[in-house]
Amino acid sequence: MIFLRIFLLFFLISFPSQASIQNNCLKCHNGIEDIRDQSSKMMKEIFHIATLAGYPQNNCIVCHGGNPKAITKEEAHKGSIKAFLKGLKTKRGTIKGPQNFYPDPGSPWINKYTCGMCHQEQVRTQYTSLMFTEAGKIQGTLWGFGGLNGYKHDIGNYDVEALDIHETLGTQQYKKYMEKLKKLEPQVFPKKMTTLPKAPTAEEVEKNPQLAVYTYLRQECQRCHTGNKGRQKRGDFRGMGCSACHIPYS
Repeated sequence: MIFLRIFLLFFLISFPSQASIQNNCLKCHNGIEDIRDQSSKMMKEIFHIATLAGYPQNNCIVCHGGNPKAITKEEAHKGSIKAFLKGLKTKRGTIKGPQNFYPDPGSPWINKYTCGMCHQEQVRTQYTSLMFTEAGKIQGTLWGFGGLNGYKHDIGNYDVEALDIHETLGTQQYKKYMEKLKKLEPQVFPKKMTTLPKAPTAEEVEKNPQLAVYTYLRQECQRCHTGNKGRQKRGDFRGMGCSACHIPYS
């Protein structure tokens, strides 16, 4: 009898819990497509991180966070595991994973804990991308309403500053051309941008109709940037941040 108890105790200690060897997420989301082909380098890395975190079969939590041991929707879509909260030791150093449950892991407001686990450089520079600042659209529209900001391209969706951490790609001829262009048109290559002014009041537009451009931009143009959500409408059914382009929605 004593031998049997010792054997059972050893058995329970030696094998991981059922929650860690299965993917509880698929009890509700069964049939969902993998984020990438399982033989791809990216998917293998996701499985590797899941294994380091102690949940080798649950690759969902690597990006979405949540509670992999939960059996109800409310509990599953809450919090994150300790390994992600404290940080995992990897070949890239200690990295933190999801700090909570994220319906859209690509959101620029939290993706340093998701996409940024592997793509630190891209995440750091996302805030100066044209799809985030939409500076070109803003400048062009302001010009159409009377050139309210002149030739400057220093107004974006948010206050941002340039980070020169990317190596310029292209031929030597192209690089020389871009350096020359920066000197000729420095206003097109600002080091920082300021947030688009707030929409004016009716009284302000009455005094200066040109100010209506800011209402127009905010209501009609700027909702497509990667810093906000898409909509359940044709042409705008998308995620945020990285997900807006890299994750297909149907």
